[in-house]
Amino acid sequence: MAIMNKIMDRVSAKLQTAGLSYRSDMQITDTLPIDSRKCKIALTYDTLCGVPTVAQVEKFIEATFNGKLHAQSASVQLHEAQSACSLLCTLHTSSRPLTDASSMVRMAQGTYLDEGSNTVWNVVEDNDTKYLVRQAEENINDIIETRKVRTSRFDAKFDGLKTAAPLACVGDQVKFMSADNLTQLGEVLKINDNTAVIKANGIDNKIDRHSIIEIVERAASNLQDEKNLLEDFFAKAYGSEEFAKELTNKISTESGLGSTVPDMKNISKK
Repeated sequence: MAIMNKIMDRVSAKLQTAGLSYRSDMQITDTLPIDSRKCKIALTYDTLCGVPTVAQVEKFIEATFNGKLHAQSASVQLHEAQSACSLLCTLHTSSRPLTDASSMVRMAQGTYLDEGSNTVWNVVEDNDTKYLVRQAEENINDIIETRKVRTSRFDAKFDGLKTAAPLACVGDQVKFMSADNLTQLGEVLKINDNTAVIKANGIDNKIDRHSIIEIVERAASNLQDEKNLLEDFFAKAYGSEEFAKELTNKISTESGLGSTVPDMKNISKK
């Protein structure tokens, strides 16, 4: 019966990958709290079912947490060595026009109470537009702890996952989640192992570095430093400065190291 159960589990997982339901082979194996409304999640998958798509990861998160959490699709990262993915998740929040605040009781600066529903609403601003966002009644960390698998056939912990957060540097343009759970674009002013200061819309945002979703554009100075280091490395490794320059001349602020390989016949041997 144990063998039959395993076979049925695999068949079920295959059906999930066909889009009939969410992937039952995926398991949440670790979480990394950021604040009360967002966290990073590591999940594993069965390689026999293939690498999950972003849509499958989103559906898995929505189904696992009964719609309470939202997967930030732009943050999904693959860790093939551990058969795992990591991503940033946020609490679902309701929003209302700022004009609705006129019918509410003001509790503090930017905070209002809707006496009809007994809910608290905060004023947030996104691209110069202000509106109300409902204050979460649950802590995201309490929600995710009840779903985390403590024993798994895979080992996928954030301490062992590479590139658990984009490796941004000062001057880079990045997408990040603000304290109000808004996706914003800004420039990295400071960054260390734990926090980052990012300037967006004229405001300096101090955030957990794991709130950075992706690097949109590398700073030109950072790219030049990287190009110089790589060029020196390739020149020593291959014994040809010409080859080293060709390998690094495709590095740009958006695309990284180019994939074009020089014609080896044109490279002088030393």
